[in-house]
Order: sequence, then structure tokens, then C-alpha cells
Amino acid sequence: MVREKIDAFADAISSMMSGKSFDSVVGDYRTIVQANIERLTPVDNVAPAIADVSGHDIEEGRS
Repeated sequence: MVREKIDAFADAISSMMSGKSFDSVVGDYRTIVQANIERLTPVDNVAPAIADVSGHDIEEGRS
């Protein structure tokens, strides 16, 4: 992971040295971060019901 950060820093420096604006470089990072959030967010954000090993529903207090 550290290597990825170093590579990203090197890419940002080379982009800025070639004339790309700071805002453009930051915008690129925001695009990458947003894509990572979408990629890593589970499709189902619904948590399963909590039950103990005997099958009783802990939240409802019934089996």
C-alpha cells in the first residue's frame, strides 16, 4: 500500500510538472476515490437479523 501512495505521488508530481493544474490533479484523485467507494460498497446494505445459535430471534425474543 505504501508503494501505491509513492507511485500516486510521483504521478501527481509528473502531471503538475507537465502543466496540469493542481485542481485537475485533485479532481483525478476524487474520481479514483469515488470509483473505489462504489466498487467496495456492498450491494445489499441490509444487515441480517441477529439470532443466537439456538435459533431464537434475540431482537424479538421469540423463536
